[in-house]
Amino acid sequence: MSPLSSRQHRAVRLALFILLAVAFVVFVIWMSLGDLEANSAWAGVLGLFLAMAGLMLPLADGLRTDRTTLLDMAQHADDLAATVRDDWQKEAVARGLSRAGVLPLAWAGTRRPVGDAPQHVLGQSAGPTRVLRLRLAGRLNGNLDDSARTLAEAYGQVPSGRLVILGEPGAGKTVLAMLLTLGLLGGRGAGERVPVLLAPADWDPVREPLDDWIVRTVAATYYGGQREVPRLLLAYGLLLPIIDGLDEIAEAARRSAVKAIGYAVGQDRPVVVTCRSVEYEDVITAGSPTPTAESHTLRRAPVVEVEPVPAEAAIAYLSHVHWPDGVDWSRVYAELRSPSDGPVTIALTTPLMVSLARVVYERLGGDPGEKLDPHTFRSRHAVEDHLLNQLVQAAYAPDRLPSGQPITPDRRTPDTADALRWLTFLARYLHRWRERDFAWWLLPGRVFSTWAAPAIGLAVAVPVMTVVAAWLLWTDLPDTTNLPGAPGPVASGVFVGAGSGVVVTITWYAGAARRPARLSFALRGSLSRLRRGMRYGLLMTGVPGATAMVAAAVALSAGKSWSYSSTRTYCMIVAVGAALFLVLSLGLAAQNWLDAAPVRAAQADPVELLRADRRSALLGATVAGVVAALGAFPAVVAGLVAGYLMNAILTGWSGEPNLTELVPYAFDVIPGSRPVWPTVATISGVVGVTIALLTCLTRAWPRFAVATLILAIGGQLPWRPMRFLADARARELLRQSGGTFQFRHARLQERLVEQPYAHGPLIRARKVKIAIAMALAIALVGGFLVHSTPKDSSRATLLIRHPGMTDISGDGSLLVGTHGSTGKTRLWNLRERELLKTLRTGWVDNVSLSADGKILATAESGTGAYVIAKIWNTVSGRVEHFFRIKYPQFTGFEVFELSPDGHTLAVNLGDPCEVQLWNTGTGEKETALPVRCTLQSATFDEKGEAIVTVIDVGTDAVRTVWEVWDIETGKREKEAILGEDAYQTMVNESGRAIVVGSGDGTYGVWGVLSGAKLDSGGSGGNLLAFSRDGRMIAFTDSGDPSVVLCVDALTGAPIGKPKRGHRGEVGAGLFSADGRTLITVSTVDGTVKFWPVDSS
Repeated sequence: MSPLSSRQHRAVRLALFILLAVAFVVFVIWMSLGDLEANSAWAGVLGLFLAMAGLMLPLADGLRTDRTTLLDMAQHADDLAATVRDDWQKEAVARGLSRAGVLPLAWAGTRRPVGDAPQHVLGQSAGPTRVLRLRLAGRLNGNLDDSARTLAEAYGQVPSGRLVILGEPGAGKTVLAMLLTLGLLGGRGAGERVPVLLAPADWDPVREPLDDWIVRTVAATYYGGQREVPRLLLAYGLLLPIIDGLDEIAEAARRSAVKAIGYAVGQDRPVVVTCRSVEYEDVITAGSPTPTAESHTLRRAPVVEVEPVPAEAAIAYLSHVHWPDGVDWSRVYAELRSPSDGPVTIALTTPLMVSLARVVYERLGGDPGEKLDPHTFRSRHAVEDHLLNQLVQAAYAPDRLPSGQPITPDRRTPDTADALRWLTFLARYLHRWRERDFAWWLLPGRVFSTWAAPAIGLAVAVPVMTVVAAWLLWTDLPDTTNLPGAPGPVASGVFVGAGSGVVVTITWYAGAARRPARLSFALRGSLSRLRRGMRYGLLMTGVPGATAMVAAAVALSAGKSWSYSSTRTYCMIVAVGAALFLVLSLGLAAQNWLDAAPVRAAQADPVELLRADRRSALLGATVAGVVAALGAFPAVVAGLVAGYLMNAILTGWSGEPNLTELVPYAFDVIPGSRPVWPTVATISGVVGVTIALLTCLTRAWPRFAVATLILAIGGQLPWRPMRFLADARARELLRQSGGTFQFRHARLQERLVEQPYAHGPLIRARKVKIAIAMALAIALVGGFLVHSTPKDSSRATLLIRHPGMTDISGDGSLLVGTHGSTGKTRLWNLRERELLKTLRTGWVDNVSLSADGKILATAESGTGAYVIAKIWNTVSGRVEHFFRIKYPQFTGFEVFELSPDGHTLAVNLGDPCEVQLWNTGTGEKETALPVRCTLQSATFDEKGEAIVTVIDVGTDAVRTVWEVWDIETGKREKEAILGEDAYQTMVNESGRAIVVGSGDGTYGVWGVLSGAKLDSGGSGGNLLAFSRDGRMIAFTDSGDPSVVLCVDALTGAPIGKPKRGHRGEVGAGLFSADGRTLITVSTVDGTVKFWPVDSS
């Protein structure tokens, strides 16, 4: 069967597109006519299938064969040539090469023993006496095109297309390479080779072949790091590498570089190399005595050397300048014309130093004759260093009017001291990494310490925690996390924030080597890019996620903790996690689709490269975040359904419920009783923002922004470094090389490195200002928090170390707390607020204190049908009596309470339905009260002569009754019907009043003696305390169980303000005998608090 033609492919794609469009319209109409619940269910199912289809796309793409490039290679070469020419024309203008009066440059065949015989250089047709000699006649005179064309024509005389340009530091080798590039581009025909000027400072010839380095460098400079087009151009022979600065390669690797160049270009490929004269001679002549074929490649290339600037040329160049008053060059001119080779004469033989002398004395003034002082300037290096030291000051000196009056600089112009400090930092940074090119995207990975990633993760975690908690509080979503001492929304925010911080930290480490990219929209290769993004997302999330799941499964298996509940929870977590991993991978796949290989070259401008990467990062993060947000809620629904099915299959599935029932169930489970849309917005927002942030952090621009922010705070770089670097380039302190900045010359970089770093008053002043600003910010935030956060209105706080069971003596003097895991029971003196004693009681199931706190009763469930009760003397800390309480069926402690005098212990363990009264002095049971089995509470009266019990009858007519039992006779003396749905009850310490809480949260107060309802109180949460006089009730707030409310028992009016200070649910409380103090206990936060109460 023959393959489909291109036209047939387009027809098939068009037909599929039309079918999908029709299906989408039908689906939208059908959804609009259906009900909301069914639509939500179908949307979740379809979301799952769409996610599975997204996974299949990379697999389908893997079956496709790659196609050739869209544009012909000649068109790619023409496009690249136009971009390269535009870049280097701008750089030539920026360097002032188009201005009139440019120093003339001359070069000739070198006399150094680094080349081969002329007949070998020019080919067999050359005669033995022919010598290659090229010269640039006359001055440039601002005619850049003529100079470039002359140089290109001279290069055209070389049959092999190979050329080596030598010169002293600052002689103009890079200028010649630039002019050669422009000249060759100007005379280039359509489809011919494209000269590309490359700096080899980052090339390691030992580890990277020349061709790979050329492809990498061209791709990074012109194609956003995509190597496809440069690789094809090189393979088709359409690139002419001009390697500028062989001496910038590490000395130990230069000889390897010569061999690598020879090996790569062979006998037929052209290449141009520039190098310092001494270094090149050392590489060529100090090699092995038997040269290899690779080393012959450059030896057989014509070698030309830039000649020194003649004295008359330097004098003519300097004489055309309008110098400030007091600048007199006559002594220097005389020195240049003299036959002696003094330091000034030798120094001013290079274009670099001549141009520096012009800049320094034109902008700063002074006497150039000072350079002739033999004591101060003993060598050419002293002259050159003095000019380099003044260059930065001269570059930032204010411009002057023709009258000599300085012009006020623009407010954005940096101070000279600041500029010098920033440039010194840049020079030291490059020197440390042995580089010439400042690639801004490499800065973050080099200046940050190992702890930078966790710090950035923390900086992200805190605002995420705050936003999530605030959103949950605002939308009133259900609490899903139980963090001791914190309400649900805060706990959820803490966990989400902590998770975000961890993922951000990992992402920061994972994306450290990312190069800048630019947007490129292309349909070609879409499936391949989606596949790469999907694979990266699955690796980044699936590997740690799978590891965590396996670890959890092993831990549960080792601990023998598998139960139906744990199995179901584990399956749900695995399925939901896998669904969210899939959503994240789809988001990264969508973002990766934007990283198409550019089919057109872009200008190599560092500032524009930063802007392009910023656009790419923001758009890519937005796309990834939107895709993830749209798929997050369906993914959670699909994960819950899959987790339920997984658990059902593992534990035995009867086939019910089916899929159509599970999807609506999942939609109901996630929001609970709350509206669904706040839940959807929360899940989608958190997932979308997280994925967008993670995607953005993998790019170069946000990392550079964070790095420059930190460096700017320290005064090492300006707040807007790229604008400063572009301005420094305009002042001819820096130059542009591809997509990077360089210092104007290596000598300037070296000189800045040698200077002491400016840690002067400006740095200290900046640090002081930053410290003051941070202190003010902290003060403002702290003041806002102090003003807005609730105040702890308690009078005192006692830390009790999170006990299990607690009880407070009736007089409020003693608190007992059990610590079952340690076998210790602790006694605290509440009046002195200190730990009084620690009893080694072993495991204790219940405790009770006498009214004066001198007697303690503890209970522990023993073996068989016995409960062991122990009576302790709290003063001595010893057991005085213990006895066994026999019960046929122990169902829990319904009643375990000492009488006020501590002589009687009332016990009810559920069955039989009786309250047993034990004499604590003799350890004998005195009597048993035949109460009903629905006993809710039992409390002694203040004299210990009677017990008041509250019983839930549970009939429609009578809900609750209370009874008064005489302890001595064991008979019921009173009985009254409360008529309330008793949700919780409490008898006050005097035994004279009962407070009854109904199911709707309201409270009623009943008099024991009269048997009548006194009045209705307020409403709230759990009952905590009932005052001795029956006038005050304390209970927890129904919305926040850590807040305690006090109300008048008869009127329901609030007493004082809500009592805030506990960090967890309050479980017990007691009013003091005089009613002026409320004591509350929270075993969650492990504190006892004392609150003043206005009992008047």
